Amino acid sequence: TSGTAKLLKNCARVADIGIHYSHASIRAAYICGEAARFRNNRAGWIQVFEDAGYQCEFLATTQIEAGELAKRNYAVFVLPFSVALSTKEADALRRYVSDGGLLLADGKCGLMTLHCRTLDQGVVDDLFGVVRTAVDPLLASRDGQLRLTDAGRSFGLDSQIFDVEVAEPNLAAGDGSALCGHGSTPLLIRRQTGA
Repeated sequence: TSGTAKLLKNCARVADIGIHYSHASIRAAYICGEAARFRNNRAGWIQVFEDAGYQCEFLATTQIEAGELAKRNYAVFVLPFSVALSTKEADALRRYVSDGGLLLADGKCGLMTLHCRTLDQGVVDDLFGVVRTAVDPLLASRDGQLRLTDAGRSFGLDSQIFDVEVAEPNLAAGDGSALCGHGSTPLLIRRQTGA
């Protein structure tokens, strides 16, 4: 009731980075046989940010649909293996980016609805500047080595080689620029839009 306990009780939590929390994506990962990848992937994002000294917090689908993403003022919002997204979530993500937010996503983002039905195209493909030859949440990943592109060099990335696992070998860059690649698959696709 006093001292440090009272001080901590009255502190406001500061979160620099928001992370998408989606029960639908958990179910979708399970359906795709990638429940372990989902769990490890999300834990990896959190570990990287915490190691760099940032605070993270989760934002659930219902919160995003209710407009919380716009209110939280995160510098960065991450979609960790967010296979299933609603159209309301996609609209909120577009507003976030339009208002100057940095949105990061990894493999198979937005390929399914909240009811885990496969879409004809990813619901946020246009936002990330990517196209797919086909939408296939069950597509197997592929191992290999990441190579830097000219766009990556001009962006200032180091030319070291990394072993990677590509979640979507059928991905292509639309109006986004690939900073790296793996065979014919573009990686680290960057698209500048909004504020």
